[in-house]
Amino acid sequence: MYIVKSSFNLYKEEFRKIWILNGTITFPILIIYYIVSAFYQNYFFINYIPLAGDLTSYSLLLIGLWIVQIPFIQLAKTEGASNLNNLYKMFFGKLIPVYFAAVLYAFLVIVGTILLIIPGLILLVLFSFVPYALLIEQCSWKQSFIRSFQVCKQRFFPLLGILFILGLIEYLVELIALLTSNLLTTNYMVLALIQAVINMFFVPYGAILMSKVYGEWTGIYDWDSIEIG
Repeated sequence: MYIVKSSFNLYKEEFRKIWILNGTITFPILIIYYIVSAFYQNYFFINYIPLAGDLTSYSLLLIGLWIVQIPFIQLAKTEGASNLNNLYKMFFGKLIPVYFAAVLYAFLVIVGTILLIIPGLILLVLFSFVPYALLIEQCSWKQSFIRSFQVCKQRFFPLLGILFILGLIEYLVELIALLTSNLLTTNYMVLALIQAVINMFFVPYGAILMSKVYGEWTGIYDWDSIEIG
């Protein structure tokens, strides 16, 4: 409960930074995701393989979510001490390794999902701490997979519960907003904008919360003692 409260407090204290980052990083990436995702879903639907469109969209979502979390993980790591300049430096400096790690993560999850769904869920949880290991502990992208596996296998069900609750809350809020919006318009881009704005509320908080959970479970309590990249 302490972590939930402290994450919310940091979100409030750094609200200005968070929303500048949202406007310059989160929003553009989410809009690109919605456009590209719609293209592939329509393409595969026309070619009578809609499942391929869904899996492509899901993999792009996993990759995009890891990328947009970069500055917020750094913000949590330094307890808000990083200025915007340092946060942007961290984002562009770690963009490539996080991207490649996210591509591998998405590939593993999709393959696991195709096999029997359950393996995909297990891999989704076991490697969900990869960006946190990469950014908070400065692991290489290969080492970050090992580190995430070590931490997550010991806390599998608590972590699954956290991910489920965060996902459920966001899903319900998004569902209510979209159902309400559908009464006024069915324009895809308008609905995509609404989804993007909703995600802009949840992504930073989720990244901050998960950063603190990672710090708690790995024994990293003195955030400022960790080297800031």
